[in-house]
Amino acid sequence: MERCIKTSQAIGPKISIAAALGVINGYPEGNFGPDDLITREQMAVMVVKATGLNGRFL
Repeated sequence: MERCIKTSQAIGPKISIAAALGVINGYPEGNFGPDDLITREQMAVMVVKATGLNGRFL
């Protein structure tokens, strides 16, 4: 994963942590696009994963 994230990027360590926790997956090749736009659906999935609400109703 580190091969895909420049160490000079301030966001690099945060991406590594989020990936290790399963909040984000990146692209199928294992790359991450920290400057890429995301959809509302992708953001909602990340929020659900980060908050642990998987399979639970509010």
